[in-house]
Amino acid sequence: MFQRFLRLALALFAAAVCAAAAAQTYPNKTVRLVVPYAPGGSPDVFARAIAARLTEQMGQPFVVENRGGAGGIAACEMVAKSEPDGYTLLVPDIAQLAINPALFPKLAYDPVKDFAPISLIGSIPLFLVVHPSLKIDSVPELIKVAKARPGELTYGTGGVGSLAHILMESCTCLSRDRAPRRRHSSAGN
Repeated sequence: MFQRFLRLALALFAAAVCAAAAAQTYPNKTVRLVVPYAPGGSPDVFARAIAARLTEQMGQPFVVENRGGAGGIAACEMVAKSEPDGYTLLVPDIAQLAINPALFPKLAYDPVKDFAPISLIGSIPLFLVVHPSLKIDSVPELIKVAKARPGELTYGTGGVGSLAHILMESCTCLSRDRAPRRRHSSAGN
């Protein structure tokens, strides 16, 4: 399935680039794919796979630049302020394009005005897992245990404002004390 997404993303990207570059040669220098997360997470893996194939197909380097932190806001601001020449591309997810604008009304970027979509490059599922010692096999069981032990269960996500964080915050039976994690790939995306 990942291969199918990768092929589709590459085809759509190549078509968009070819159409835009009909009057000139593109790329004629390194293209940066900016990932608003630390290395190793899902967006980084997608970006690296695409960068490798585009480098091979286009004959110019496509490099991944990870700019994690601040829920991706810093990376988005940097790309939004970069020269609109197609050499600095953003590999965002729902957090940067929908959640951050809803949470932070005074962002220095506008996801609609500052970015033009090229292609959907993948779909990343979310999983809800618990430690096996809890002996929980379903969400209703988790809710039952959480209600019986108020304030005891915490959770970890890829960061404040991530889709997983927003979904877990909507579950009123869990503690509002999110287990803080240093940002790296094992915390998820």
